[in-house]
Amino acid sequence: MANLETENLSIEYNGVQVVNSVSMKFERQAITAILGPSGCGKSSLLTSLNRLNEVVPGMSIKGSIFCDGIDIQHIRPVGLIRRKIGLILQKPNPFPISIYKNLEVPLRDQGMRDKKKREKKIMAALHDVGLLDEVKDRINDSALYLSGGQMQRLCIARSLVLQPQILLLDEPCSSLDPYSTQVIETLLKKLKKRITIIIVTHNIGQAKRLADHVALFWHQADSGSLLEFGEKDRLFNEPQKELTRRYLQGALG
Repeated sequence: MANLETENLSIEYNGVQVVNSVSMKFERQAITAILGPSGCGKSSLLTSLNRLNEVVPGMSIKGSIFCDGIDIQHIRPVGLIRRKIGLILQKPNPFPISIYKNLEVPLRDQGMRDKKKREKKIMAALHDVGLLDEVKDRINDSALYLSGGQMQRLCIARSLVLQPQILLLDEPCSSLDPYSTQVIETLLKKLKKRITIIIVTHNIGQAKRLADHVALFWHQADSGSLLEFGEKDRLFNEPQKELTRRYLQGALG
């Protein structure tokens, strides 16, 4: 059963439609990769799934986004949604404070006053992303001294510390070296055992390595539309549309 679903979801910027009537179901404990050329609405779709779109001037949506059967657009305060549905952006964005405080801030914001409980959650999140052994001797140093790959894993840990049910990632490896990319991919495979993961990527090889399900977005009628969606093996081996076959073979992009 899907725990996240869009129904006839359309997105506009200042009256210009960028996503047209998308209906999708994202399966529990699975990785869904969203592929497609630039400018076809992939990131706009992703940010709508935890209502980050509400901070973008001129952006509006029509349709529904259901999480466990409840339309998230009617839930207040919005922090309840963003705790349940975490978002990792393309460029790592740690706070300019210590590694430890990067994870402590969201816990404090959620009202966790018990210092021992906060510390336990922080250490568990750092362990989950493979950072604990790497930073344990400098956990009170600025997060800005970390490498790019470490910063991205810290940002993932900052989401995990709140124990989200769903994790959204917008090209999380696009600025990382191959080793850091491999570390992130291994981490996501491990996390999907307990978290639903949705990743936007331009990397077809990454989708092949990671995804259980793949969605291909395309420009249609001057806005982004869902061209094809299904299990990874079926989509790569037996696509229903010629555009899908050509894109996944690298002939289009």
